[in-house]
Amino acid sequence: MPKIDAHYMRRVAAEFLVTYLFIFTICCNGLNDARSGGVGGDVRSGVSTGFAAVALIYCFGGLSGAHFNPAVTVGAMVGQKMDFLTGSIYIGVQTLAGMAAVASLIALFPEAKGATLKALQLSVPEGVSTWQVVAMEFVLSFMLVMVIYGSAMGLKTVITDTDIESQDEKAELISINKMRLNFAPIAIGLALGYLCFLGGSISGGAFNPSRATAPVILEGKFTGLWMYWIGDCAGGAAAALVYNYVLTN
Repeated sequence: MPKIDAHYMRRVAAEFLVTYLFIFTICCNGLNDARSGGVGGDVRSGVSTGFAAVALIYCFGGLSGAHFNPAVTVGAMVGQKMDFLTGSIYIGVQTLAGMAAVASLIALFPEAKGATLKALQLSVPEGVSTWQVVAMEFVLSFMLVMVIYGSAMGLKTVITDTDIESQDEKAELISINKMRLNFAPIAIGLALGYLCFLGGSISGGAFNPSRATAPVILEGKFTGLWMYWIGDCAGGAAAALVYNYVLTN
């Protein structure tokens, strides 16, 4: 049971703010595409998403971990990097932050609320089945959480005697892991950027349930929302299991 104190609440507040800023950024991409007729499209979306992720993880990573994605939080819970209560609070906060980000964009363009909500919703092209969407979201989230585990969440910066007996090897591994942690935001940002190019024509490329949920809830339509929650969270959980129990000890 985590200790609920001022530090804990600041951690939760930081997760709300980083999620709000990230989803505001990526939703602006969708809104800009709609208002410009699609000029820039996937390239602008991928580049700005990656840049935003790098900046925000460097800023908030030491405060909340900067998950800004329920799939990442589920992966952390399954890999026993986060307790169930904190993980559940994070998921609730991330969902609320996503709604706040979309509501902010609607407030900026109140005269075109319907058009704004339509532009912010993820669209599934004709001919794409629900299970193709779930499968694509699963793979995208799996890749994202694998990168997060490999570059940050799964690294050990404290090496015990049961891991490695040689003090020189122990010191070298600690040094390498700390160096990798310093570059983790760049690796994660690059992953988010290239993932934007992969799923757009199939699932809309969410790989973040809070991104998919916010505009749908504010419009009051919930059709198809389950595809993103199941696909993304299952992908995050699978990545944690593979990394922790197949690739490492």
